[in-house]
Amino acid sequence: MNEIKLKKKRRWSVILAIVLLLIGGTGAYVYHQGYLDHILEACSIRREEEQTEETKEEVNDQKADEIVHDKKEETEDELLSNTEEIQEVHEEPIKPEKLGSDTPPENPGSQKKGHWETRYETIPAWDEQVLVKAGYYESVLVSDAWDEEDTYCYVFGYDQIEVEVCNTCGAQFQGGINQHLSETGHSGWHNEYRNVGEQHCLEYRTDYIHHDAVYKQVWHDPEYKTVHHPEETRSYQVWIDD
Repeated sequence: MNEIKLKKKRRWSVILAIVLLLIGGTGAYVYHQGYLDHILEACSIRREEEQTEETKEEVNDQKADEIVHDKKEETEDELLSNTEEIQEVHEEPIKPEKLGSDTPPENPGSQKKGHWETRYETIPAWDEQVLVKAGYYESVLVSDAWDEEDTYCYVFGYDQIEVEVCNTCGAQFQGGINQHLSETGHSGWHNEYRNVGEQHCLEYRTDYIHHDAVYKQVWHDPEYKTVHHPEETRSYQVWIDD
């Protein structure tokens, strides 16, 4: 019996602890949610205040622009008015034209009555010189291009002949050196070349010099033609005061 009572007491203790935990969690959630609502409400109020300030600044800027624009228009109107007054001062009064002028009076009510009259003018026939072709310069060939040959001596010298020279006495022979050696008893000989005659050109070369074509500038006068204009009668209007 005591054990049953003890189990009941423990059961009620556990239930009470669970209820307290639920009550505490619910209170914390309510507190936290209320704090978040308060923050959101404060942010919304701050945003509305900023939008109100921006709207006021835009209205003030618009009013300032309108004031500047109005002042600018007033300044331009004043300048235009001053310019018109200056022009009126400096302009001379328009004098009425004499009778028979080509222009009617500007204010018919203050002048005499009048009418337009047609008059005619005869222009005699005349000739006009009309340009057909303008004057110009023409390049005319005087001489064609050509190549000049320039031949000159490249090497000067003498004609040479081959001789036989005795190694002992230096005697020169054109054949017959062996007889000289046998008669004199000299030993040995060699060949040499000896200049003969006068100095002259031994080798020629030719260079080519190019000459361009030659032109001259010839002036051609402009060309005209005569255009005949027949006699012509023209009409014009003249204002006549009655």
